[in-house]
Amino acid sequence: GKSGAGGAKELPLPRNVEWPKGVKARRVAEAVYADMRKSREKPLAHRRRAYMAACLSWHPDKNLKHQEVATEVFQFLQGVKDWYFEEA
Repeated sequence: GKSGAGGAKELPLPRNVEWPKGVKARRVAEAVYADMRKSREKPLAHRRRAYMAACLSWHPDKNLKHQEVATEVFQFLQGVKDWYFEEA
């Protein structure tokens, strides 16, 4: 794909997942994804809890002030779900 904003070296995304278009959402997604990559060897129960917590944090209905960003991050979370839950 096209390379995004410079700086941090780009983490490879799972197939069929794209970074959010918005700058703020992209920054949040990068942080969330980096955490997910680190915790991917943890037990599935741990990952499920972490994933649910992230989805709750970034649910658009819980982020009325930042609904656009939350929506993009939430969609990103949906995209990486299967990757995060599969056995690493």
